[in-house]
Amino acid sequence: MEGQVDDIQSRVMSWVGKVPDEHRDFEVPKDQVLTSGIKPELLAKLDANGLPSRVVDGTKHYDGFDLSNISLHMSLPSLQKMAMRCWKSALHMADGADELSFRLEYKIEPNELKKGNGPLRVLIPFEGRKDAAPSELVWSGTFVRATRPLLLPTEVADLLHSTLEGVKFYMLREGLRWQTSFIEKTKLAECGGASKLLCLKASARDIQARQLFGLILAQPYAAPHFWTEFMIDGEWIAADPMLLRVLHMSSGLSPETWPEHRSPGAVLLPLSEVIGYEPEMGRPILQGLESQAFRIDPIVTQNERDVTASFPLKTST
Repeated sequence: MEGQVDDIQSRVMSWVGKVPDEHRDFEVPKDQVLTSGIKPELLAKLDANGLPSRVVDGTKHYDGFDLSNISLHMSLPSLQKMAMRCWKSALHMADGADELSFRLEYKIEPNELKKGNGPLRVLIPFEGRKDAAPSELVWSGTFVRATRPLLLPTEVADLLHSTLEGVKFYMLREGLRWQTSFIEKTKLAECGGASKLLCLKASARDIQARQLFGLILAQPYAAPHFWTEFMIDGEWIAADPMLLRVLHMSSGLSPETWPEHRSPGAVLLPLSEVIGYEPEMGRPILQGLESQAFRIDPIVTQNERDVTASFPLKTST
């Protein structure tokens, strides 16, 4: 068992080494590393194996993305691990019902509302971007999503396999997240960059595809997300092989029940289509935000800033 842990640690550290230091932000002091599930004895081993760090005001600091990736791939307790268990549960619900009913809210903390003035702009499901008065509950709604065990056709399945063969799920900062050349060189990607790469490869094969931004519908909180959709028999069908791949790895989702070419569309709620990419870093431009700066979390905005929101969700069959 110890040998297996050492092998996993060695593989993860090899991936850490593929990220240039200019794409790190050494924001986590040593005494807070435990919140990532990394205990002091493991941290000492990681330090000895070259985990990047910086000394700030006499205290060693680490990059939060490095810590999160190590924690995820070593199956340590973390917020990411908890979220992925919720995503797995959502897929299990979708597998056992003809349809799912969702009650979704957009909520904003009072302190967040004090940071700016003016109306909020909100991405509302099926309605696009709307103005809303600043309030703690900025939007709520109930809707139904049909479920079905749809397997994507061979042409699309082959595209998913050839494009993402050997690619590991790896959380990246904005400077690398959208760089498809980095993904192809290092075989590291998260869902945003992978879905962009799939769209580019689909275009080269004359397969109609688009990139979507929206929410993963998994209670207790929905989560912002990017994925790919393909035009199949006159209908846009969602594909998200990287989401399924990381859940196979991290939460025990069954690859037999949920192969990477199965559509998880019932638990993906589209909010906006990606209509292009800005030239400097390749980041997506969302429909309805064409004339504004790229938003990291663009569901609720106010003038030129993102408004941090949470998305409480209840699901029933």
